[in-house]
Amino acid sequence: PPEDCLDSWKEIADYLGRQVRTVQRWEKSEGMPIDRHFHGKAGTVKAYKSEIDAWLQQRHALGKDPKEDPKEDSDSDPGPAAAEGELRKTSAPPFSAQRRHLRYIAAFILGIAVAIGLVFLSGRELRGAFSRKPGRIILAVKPFQGLGGNPDEEAITQGFTEEMLSRLDLLHPERLGVLKLPASYADISPDQISSKFKADYILEGSVRMDGQKFAITARLMEAKDGTHVWGNSYEGDLQESIAMQNKVAFAVALEVLDNLPHPEPPAVHVNRDAEVAYLQGRYFWDKRTAESLSKAVDLFRKSIQIDPGYAPAYSGLADSYSLLGTVPNNVIPPAEAFPKAEDAARRALQLDESLAEAHVVLGYSNLVYEWKFQDANREFQRALQLQPKNANAHHFYAYYLTATGQLEKATEEAETALNLDPVSPILSTAVGETLYQRRLYDRAIGQNRAALMLDQAYLPALVNLGRAFAQKGMHQQARDAFQKILTFVPEDPAVLSLLANDYAVSGDKAAARKVLIQLQNLAKKRYVPSLYIAVVHAGLGENDQAFQWLEKAYQERCDYLVYLPSEPLGDTLRSDPRYAELIHRLGLQTPPAQMQ
Repeated sequence: PPEDCLDSWKEIADYLGRQVRTVQRWEKSEGMPIDRHFHGKAGTVKAYKSEIDAWLQQRHALGKDPKEDPKEDSDSDPGPAAAEGELRKTSAPPFSAQRRHLRYIAAFILGIAVAIGLVFLSGRELRGAFSRKPGRIILAVKPFQGLGGNPDEEAITQGFTEEMLSRLDLLHPERLGVLKLPASYADISPDQISSKFKADYILEGSVRMDGQKFAITARLMEAKDGTHVWGNSYEGDLQESIAMQNKVAFAVALEVLDNLPHPEPPAVHVNRDAEVAYLQGRYFWDKRTAESLSKAVDLFRKSIQIDPGYAPAYSGLADSYSLLGTVPNNVIPPAEAFPKAEDAARRALQLDESLAEAHVVLGYSNLVYEWKFQDANREFQRALQLQPKNANAHHFYAYYLTATGQLEKATEEAETALNLDPVSPILSTAVGETLYQRRLYDRAIGQNRAALMLDQAYLPALVNLGRAFAQKGMHQQARDAFQKILTFVPEDPAVLSLLANDYAVSGDKAAARKVLIQLQNLAKKRYVPSLYIAVVHAGLGENDQAFQWLEKAYQERCDYLVYLPSEPLGDTLRSDPRYAELIHRLGLQTPPAQMQ
């Protein structure tokens, strides 16, 4: 789109807050993406904000500090890392032009991909590589492949890959970065992975289940030429699968770093069937739909029934209940969902106090249900202390920062989570949501479009895309996004509420009232949060009715109320003293002056 284009060296320099000579040098020395168009003997240059943003993120993720580059300008010209910081305050979003689809996907993934933190070296070849390239090594991990043909194997193998990444990440978070590659890169050649992701090494492997037996094969190769570095196979009883994960992670680490700061983790004995049900539960939990979360609850309960002492299953159950009581899922009322989530999280911590995920659930419940904000912060900090590289902990801590008015920090925290798992549509959307709360709608649109590149059917990205379009007054685009969701989920109350609000604020009050009646009829059959009705009345300018329904939402302890200080949909009510009074009753600060 036109707003994504920069049509001259001056526009490019102004966008970056730098001098023309600096950005011209960056094109030559740093590969900054510039398009050249020739007209006879004359020529023009053009750049796209989306590609510039991705290039900036790449430099930042790779730790390239322009201040250390002797060719950079003086302090008056601080370089792309500083420009990136300024862009967070002023720039337009990473917007993707459809005709440049493939090129932008590569730029986007490259820009956000390098992140996580890990491992160590041992072999002579790897030591030599490390000495030639001081700093972190990048290890790209392909999803392990299931080979046994077991119908449950997809979920189990995906769960195993996630566990492997977590264990590798915990071994040494500063010497080497671990990058999870998407499944679409399963057949990409090593040199392409090296080029796209700046990876030094690639880990791939397979998992086979055969009755009660469990086999893992892992292979480590150099990314630049595919040279085999190390490989091994591990076989054992499925009861010992977690111990095998530790063993493989430790063996890989031994091949990738100089020395080990920790001994090999002790074996953990887990019932095979309990672990299988848990891994399947995590697979469905990660999809984040009402249906998948309900399925995850059943699988975590099954895991607990098999092994009542298996702490991760309680943590998974807590995660699922907390999301089932959260906008936009709202399968069950908050007063039913969150107490169950808290009970399950506390049981998980009784069995294993070091489970960061359980602390995250308690932090989230204290934030959005109990309204105990100091307790919420303490739980989030405990989770981050236990696992500094836990993307989910950073993700939910960003919600705390949003609710407490620390909006720029919320974006930074959400970006940290995304850098830890750069191919997650969930985390990409979470960054977009923080930008929406900051009223940076163009950037929010771009970020949610980027999430949809990772998963075209990821409905929360469409929800947030529609919300941002609506706030920009782009009502047809907003309705298109909402209607697309309704083709998948015809009576989704959250989307119906947003659609009705958009009809109302754009002047089509008859259409808004028609959807309002639909919502009211739907509430007779299932739980519909009172907040959704309030949103429609706010759009219609019916403040008294809006506050009546907001009071009902307060009594329901609706999770989304904590975001009222910054929520743009509340702007039509913000001048009413009842709005500030409601925020004070929640224990939060009054809205910032620019939102009043």
